[in-house]
Amino acid sequence: MKRYRYIILFFSLLILFGIVSIYLQPANNTFCSNYATLAAEQYNDSVKSACNFSGLQWSNDVDSQENWCLTVDELITSKKTLARAEALIECKANKLKTE
Repeated sequence: MKRYRYIILFFSLLILFGIVSIYLQPANNTFCSNYATLAAEQYNDSVKSACNFSGLQWSNDVDSQENWCLTVDELITSKKTLARAEALIECKANKLKTE
C-alpha cells in the first residue's frame, strides 16, 4: 500500500511541476519561502528515512534555501524539488524491498 502512495505522489508532483514550468518567471518571496520550507521538510524526511543524501540541495537551512531560490528562475527550483521528491521515493521504495 505504501508503494502505491509513493507512486501517486510522484505522478502528482510531475503534473504539478509541469504546470508550474509553463509560467516561467523570476522567483518571488512567497514562492521562495514555500520552496525553502518544502526543501527543509524533504531534508528532514530524508534524515528520518536514513537515505543519507548529501549536497547543497539537501539542507534544512531554510534561510539559505530561500536566498538561493531568490537568485534563480522558478523552473530551476521546481526541478530541484522534483529531484528531491524522486530521490526520496526511490530511497523509500528500496527500503521497502529490503524489509
